[in-house]
Amino acid sequence: MKRRTRIKTAVSLVLLSIATFISVFPLYWVITTSLKAPVDVFRMPPVWLFKPTLENYQLLLASRFPGYFLNSLIISLGTVITSLVIGVPAAYGLARFQLRRKQDIDFFILSTRMAPPIAFIVPFYLMWSRFDLVDTYQGMVMVYVLFTTAFVVWMMRAFFEEVSRELDEAAWVDGCSKWGAFFRVALPCVRGGLAATTILAILLTWNEFFYALILTSFNAKTIPVALPGFIGFVRLRWGELTAAATIVVAPVLIFATLVQRHLMRGLAGGYSYK
Repeated sequence: MKRRTRIKTAVSLVLLSIATFISVFPLYWVITTSLKAPVDVFRMPPVWLFKPTLENYQLLLASRFPGYFLNSLIISLGTVITSLVIGVPAAYGLARFQLRRKQDIDFFILSTRMAPPIAFIVPFYLMWSRFDLVDTYQGMVMVYVLFTTAFVVWMMRAFFEEVSRELDEAAWVDGCSKWGAFFRVALPCVRGGLAATTILAILLTWNEFFYALILTSFNAKTIPVALPGFIGFVRLRWGELTAAATIVVAPVLIFATLVQRHLMRGLAGGYSYK
């Protein structure tokens, strides 16, 4: 029995190591390529030991890329904050209270995620053109909020339903209002789910390409739309492209690391009273 357990453990470790390598190696390749000189980038066989250089990052910072990065940051933060402010209380209300035509409300929220983006882009473009919202921060945030809020509501509703209703009732008995019970009792219990939802909402907005491609041109152009610009007719600027990709991935990785404890709890579907 012990031998069989050891074999299972060894096989699990080997499979886990292979999966980790497959997941981490592309990120390692992108980061190392961004630190290579142009000569080393195209050398075959690949160079594993090289002298790092920041030339690609210097070229990147001297271009319009910082402006595109700022656009993505403003639009993503504006979208996620607005979606959380609207979606989290809505999810709490749907999870806690008996509302009239509740199923219709659920279906309406879910319907915003049913159709593909291409089904909405023409109406959005016509309306945004009429109100001068094309290629603006406000226009992009409004589009993203429509779809991200539905995701936030459905994610957070599941976490709120796992929290015992008796906790809210005890808070009401102690004199808390419904908003007081929400902020003081329910929300702290689902902070793991809130962290997970925030990370996923940021990823949805940060990586969105289609709407940004159609509804922006220069002023509000985001990073996903700017990255294909490094692919030219004559050559592919691998060094600058990988440097840009590294900068794009860094904020999300840093934020995920800072909230890692709550993120893991949220993805596991649990909540905490601590």
